Amino acid sequence: MAPAPATPAPPPAAEDPPTTRQQEALVGEVGFVSDGHLRVVDVASGKVRDLVSSGAVQGFDWSPDGSEVAIATSGYPPVIKRILVEGGEGEAVGQAGLGGTDPRWSPSGDALAFVVYDSDVGSSVHLVSLIGESSAQNAAESEASPLAPEAPTFRVGTNPVWSPDGRWLAYEREGAIRVLTADGSREAQVSLGVTRCALGSWSPDAQRVGYSGLDRAATGTSIFASSASDGARGQSVTRGGGDDVLPAWSPDGLTIAFLRPIPAHEAAAPESTPGESEAGSEGAVPSPESEEDATSTPMALWVVDVGSGRERQISEEPVLLVQPHWSPDGGWLAYIAPGSSETTQRLMVCSLDGDVVRQLAEAPAIRGMSWRPKTGDGAEE
Repeated sequence: MAPAPATPAPPPAAEDPPTTRQQEALVGEVGFVSDGHLRVVDVASGKVRDLVSSGAVQGFDWSPDGSEVAIATSGYPPVIKRILVEGGEGEAVGQAGLGGTDPRWSPSGDALAFVVYDSDVGSSVHLVSLIGESSAQNAAESEASPLAPEAPTFRVGTNPVWSPDGRWLAYEREGAIRVLTADGSREAQVSLGVTRCALGSWSPDAQRVGYSGLDRAATGTSIFASSASDGARGQSVTRGGGDDVLPAWSPDGLTIAFLRPIPAHEAAAPESTPGESEAGSEGAVPSPESEEDATSTPMALWVVDVGSGRERQISEEPVLLVQPHWSPDGGWLAYIAPGSSETTQRLMVCSLDGDVVRQLAEAPAIRGMSWRPKTGDGAEE
């Protein structure tokens, strides 16, 4: 990738910032699903290209090295496919006719987790090994095989999230958070004392799971962190009572980003935010028919220092109920905001102090986004 064009020097960090992290250059690529297409935007230039233009993509996940994507397509049953970023038709993953949504690539690249819905069982998390396919070399280098021969192929539940070391798979089941070792030898609930749990992400050292939930003493959901190894009672990270949701752990482990509802008396109609630079014509996508909004409650983007519990709101505009994503260097957060019309949403990035905000793209029916991992060939450098 060509070096990012010169940009004005970033403003100084706000007083008493949530961390001591320095602001990084805004480079790389962000993938997002819009109107059934998987698109990629270059964050430096704002140029958008179609990666999968089938019109049937429901969700996706990058491979650990950023060279492939796993997508879930619409239809009955939905299909999980892995596709090279360089192009091609891709290949189906898993048992024919099984279907699947929400693909999640293991950190070693040798397994996929995804969700299957069955009218008898309900939603279940399935695991499929990719060993013997194009990821065999990655599997040989992995410290732990993701699926032992005797490992169960599924668990009743939803929203699988791999630990960064690939040894654990966390998932939701009946309002609780459970973790399963990748070889199937151990399983436990880690959200004891917390109800209405919804997964977020793991700490980068793979020691703790971040999620939202309701403590018995609170009136609204908080962000919690639980140890994956001992199953102890979850520890509250945010102050509680604010209906905090969708935690995302920073790459350095110091900070958790999350969403919190904007009080009704503070909520205002969304306006287009120009930021430091707006998406040009290549960042705009023609609008289709309107799709139901991701949320009816205006949300704000917050961060909390994991060590001190100090919180700070970093977005001045409402954001949609989609999990924020950190850039690989931890200097930026990507999120989705309402668009300039009822049929579009805006893909945004902001610096950790919230002082620099940029619109990357405006497109219809954005369903999710994720920063592309840094590749070994320097494409993201």
